[in-house]
Amino acid sequence: MLAKVKAGELTFAQLLERDDDIAKKIKVSQALRAVKGVGPAKATALMEEAGVDEKRRLGGLGAQQRKKLVDALG
Repeated sequence: MLAKVKAGELTFAQLLERDDDIAKKIKVSQALRAVKGVGPAKATALMEEAGVDEKRRLGGLGAQQRKKLVDALG
């Protein structure tokens, strides 16, 4: 799934909308780093800005955190 994000076949927002167990278990930091142009430092900065713990997985994000991350990547 992260390969699809990296290839541009799936956006970060679309990944967040998925409701399957595989997507829910992906770490937020890994998902962000799969986005083109986002490395470890930028991923960390985006997570701090959105108030997301570094160990958080996609399934554990709240609506506000999801919106902040999508807007920041926008």
